[in-house]
Amino acid sequence: MSINIKHLIAIPCNEHRVPLQKIDGLFPKPPPPEPKAVDDWSPFESEDHFITAEFLYCQARMSAANIDTLMPLVTTRQGKFLFKDHRDLYDAINAFDIEGVPWQSSSFQYDGKIPDDQVPEWMTAKYEIHYRDPRDLIRNIISDTMFKHAFDYVPYQEFDDNEDRHYENLMSGDWAFHQAACFVLYLSSAR
Repeated sequence: MSINIKHLIAIPCNEHRVPLQKIDGLFPKPPPPEPKAVDDWSPFESEDHFITAEFLYCQARMSAANIDTLMPLVTTRQGKFLFKDHRDLYDAINAFDIEGVPWQSSSFQYDGKIPDDQVPEWMTAKYEIHYRDPRDLIRNIISDTMFKHAFDYVPYQEFDDNEDRHYENLMSGDWAFHQAACFVLYLSSAR
């Protein structure tokens, strides 16, 4: 007799990977986030700072050189410069405290076979990448009640009648499925 996995369903767990118990048919709500003052734009100095950074960095995706050209031309309503240059803007963005998820960096270098003649520069160069842990960032997004009904965060695997796998979004992929804190297996016997 062979066993086919028909459904794999993720269920909420606590920080120790223990499944949460339903109370009156519902899982307990996560603790609310710390409230912020309406006028708290930290780490930015003001709402103008925030809106400018969000526009330049996220919407316009402006280059560092263009930011440096623009900044002396742009002033706040009080007559002060918003940012001195692109580094000042990036420092403000990097100062965000994303629920304690720190910046990290890693270096890497190509370690494959190198030709004897005309070695491309990228094969010997060292590269450094700066990042915040994606799992911790996603955990923070999922725990934010503002996104409560914005997306379905349950990992799943979908197969058709021919047992071919279907991928639709991040949550249907292997990474999300394997990162689930815990899941329940519903098994059925092949007949």
